[in-house]
Amino acid sequence: NYEWDLTESSGAVPTAGGAASKQTIIDSLFGQNGESPLYLNIHTVDNPAGEIWAFLNLTGGSINDPGSPAVAPSAGSDAYPQLFGDELAAEVRRFLNQATFGATDAQVNDLVNTIETARIAEPSYHRDSAYRNWIEDQMAMPQSYLLDYHLATDFQFMKLNGMFDPVRNPAQGELTTPVEPATWPTIDRSNPDPEKWHLDGLYPVTRSDQRLMDANQLRALPGNRERRHAHWQLMLNSRDQLRQKMGFSLQQIVVVSAVITAIRDSPYAASNYQDQLNTRAFGHYRDVLGYVNWSPLMGKWLSSLGNQKGLDIDGDGTDDISPDENLARENMQLFSIGLFNLWPDGTLRLGPDGAPNNTYNNDDIREFAKVLTGQSFSIHNDRNLQWGGLPFDELEENTNFTRNQNSAGLFELKYSYPMKMFGDYHDRSVKSFAGVTIDNTDLTDATEQGIADIEDALNWLAGKPGDGEPDFDMERSHGSTPAFICERLIQRFTTSNPSRDYLHRVATAFKDGEGDLAATIRAILLDPEVRVLDPSNTITGIKRSPLEAYLQLARSLEVITYLPLTDPGETEPFTSAAGNYDNDDLYLDNFGLSAEQLANQERNFRFLQHDTITSGTVGLQMTPFRQETVFNWYLPDYAPSGPIADAGLVAPELQLANEPDVIRNINYQQTLLRGGNGLFVDSLGGSRDTQRLSFGITDPEDDSINNHDNIRFDRDKWVAILYPAIEPTATDTRTAESLADEQLVDELDRRLTYGFLKTKYPYDPSDDDDPNVAGEDDLLKNPRELIIDSITAGHGNPYSGNNDDNDKRGKLIDALYLISISPEFQIKK
Repeated sequence: NYEWDLTESSGAVPTAGGAASKQTIIDSLFGQNGESPLYLNIHTVDNPAGEIWAFLNLTGGSINDPGSPAVAPSAGSDAYPQLFGDELAAEVRRFLNQATFGATDAQVNDLVNTIETARIAEPSYHRDSAYRNWIEDQMAMPQSYLLDYHLATDFQFMKLNGMFDPVRNPAQGELTTPVEPATWPTIDRSNPDPEKWHLDGLYPVTRSDQRLMDANQLRALPGNRERRHAHWQLMLNSRDQLRQKMGFSLQQIVVVSAVITAIRDSPYAASNYQDQLNTRAFGHYRDVLGYVNWSPLMGKWLSSLGNQKGLDIDGDGTDDISPDENLARENMQLFSIGLFNLWPDGTLRLGPDGAPNNTYNNDDIREFAKVLTGQSFSIHNDRNLQWGGLPFDELEENTNFTRNQNSAGLFELKYSYPMKMFGDYHDRSVKSFAGVTIDNTDLTDATEQGIADIEDALNWLAGKPGDGEPDFDMERSHGSTPAFICERLIQRFTTSNPSRDYLHRVATAFKDGEGDLAATIRAILLDPEVRVLDPSNTITGIKRSPLEAYLQLARSLEVITYLPLTDPGETEPFTSAAGNYDNDDLYLDNFGLSAEQLANQERNFRFLQHDTITSGTVGLQMTPFRQETVFNWYLPDYAPSGPIADAGLVAPELQLANEPDVIRNINYQQTLLRGGNGLFVDSLGGSRDTQRLSFGITDPEDDSINNHDNIRFDRDKWVAILYPAIEPTATDTRTAESLADEQLVDELDRRLTYGFLKTKYPYDPSDDDDPNVAGEDDLLKNPRELIIDSITAGHGNPYSGNNDDNDKRGKLIDALYLISISPEFQIKK
């Protein structure tokens, strides 16, 4: 109720100078007419310059329900017309870049051919139908399991590093060299409950084996690095791209991160967490929220693991120790309903007084915290227990609520299976929070009540699909969840600033499907608002995160390594690469990775991505499953000051765009493009010595295979595809070289920026007198002209017969570099 008289103390200063008029104050309040927006700064004794501050932004809201969303244009209508030729190919590529981690030429050509073939029999066939079929095919595709790939790579790691070799790992005393298993264990997924899948055989090493390895100073035990490799591999190379991207998007909402030691030291549990999200990627959101609230990784991350009811130690009637509130708060603030009541179109649901209403307050957090009491590990595994061979129901049950939470590393079980309820530690009172009362006090069994309390609370936040009752109606479940969750998913796929109608249509699909994520992703990707694009639209689109920009560039260029997944036979580039490829230990199918999982890899290449977070000068400053906080890498409502904030828009990924990190990101891409040996990553087996031995190189001075792991793109292949083989005919104003360079730029523009550069920036030779000589007219060149002229000036004529191949490669690399740092590439339309 603190009053702020803006006419007396607003801080508003007119752009033209002088005292602030009332109009200036109004313009500042609404961030209009060129005036700087007003902000609130709270000063404290410890921070007299201001401890908390925020700009004031105008937002939409209403007391009345906005009703049904506007009907989207139908496919084939004037507002959503057919496309042909280059326009169709560009739109197909744009769709695939939204739905995957990066479109490849093969994927684009397949989908374009599908559309054009269908039009032969049905001229009115619309790309919308092809997109729908593509989505259904992706949803039906077998899942690529991170844990399966991770396990196989770890088994290979141990074998390559001599774990089972009595010469490299000799017995000492009672510690004997482990015997290599005849069959490597894999995950048994026969249980219909995915949370109870288990390793079908014994893990190939034990704690005693680890002690022998340590005694022999053998670095043969893998760790979190191999989990990271597996995650990058699936993003770069798996066929089920939509599932992988949807799971990655969900993980950015229900964040759990390897930034903390216990999770980093439980790499299989971390891989399983991502797999479980991917498994539920096309199910109901209630299943996602249910899984994470019983996950011990989430319990550890947000301190609900071992959370217990309040305790009145001194007997004065007031609890001296209260339940932990972290997960209770984030369940509401970040995982479901957000801070304010919302209408389905994302606007604020105002109260009778015209003011926004909080979805919850501190009392609600405290009440919800009581719900989330009594959870601890369901499984007890002694640090010396060998993992595997037993289904979940036959594992030793944990009976100790305060079980030590330290990780047992690769031998960990307790973080891989859901928590269980310890009724004695659960608060048995009636709880009321965020518009619902949870009352299961009629249940006499404390454990049953604890489980029922949690399930009822999650039903309120995420709906209860399949019960025959409608959801998200403020009677059976909260009404804000559809808009809140859908906006965050939209921001990961199509645009940072969805229109009210677009968000409303997506949220309606979510609501009508009771949180059906398959229906939601269809609505996100197929809505005509994002399928009919005006390149001049400055609102629609996303700033590519550094991770996504790298992935799209890498997938578009079809990057390679000289490390295959399976025996490549007589195929390039392996037939020309140094080293002996006859060693069966090079291939993951010899370490338990199934034929189905290998078939889910698009190409026969292995990627061992190095840590991309650095304090140096080259890095993405992002790596999967390693957010610094529960708020993800960036806030969904982040708005950098300036035109974006002034327009009331947001740009979440721009929160990462500080000056040092932008330079690091550019340098990372440049290393991929310019590095003679490609992008430096981790060696096979963790060291160059191991990699050399794996390829039969015994001479420590022989470095012929040292860079086999590096990620690179085949420059000669792309030069042959993109650069004109026949010299163009010169004109009165253009050299043949300049015309050829323009064709190269346009081919890259088509693949990376949908032809937007050519559409926006025509080449006009009158802008400059000579592209090879700096002149006063050069400043008139548009960005595309600058790129073309710079590669013409920077390299020799590739048709001169002198150094032609090097000139073409140099032009390709420079053009790629300049286009990849352009706004047209960095902003995904």
